[in-house]
Amino acid sequence: NVFAKLSGLTTPFREGWTGEDFRPYVEHAVEQFGAQRIMYASNWPVTLVAGSYRKQWDAINLALGTLSQSDTDAIYGETAMRCYRLGS
Repeated sequence: NVFAKLSGLTTPFREGWTGEDFRPYVEHAVEQFGAQRIMYASNWPVTLVAGSYRKQWDAINLALGTLSQSDTDAIYGETAMRCYRLGS
């Protein structure tokens, strides 16, 4: 009954961070929760302290780049659909 959102993870980062800096945190979250209990979410506008929407979108895509298509699909939408009981 526990889900986790990948939002706000970049907030502690400061100027000059890269997607590679972000990757270990995302990988740890996926290891601990599994893709079926992780969802991508935003934390706007607070997360903008750490960089633009584009920078964070690119970083999350880099961090999730080694996952299977089914795990990626879960994180980008299917988990949220189940969690919030959306859809049919």
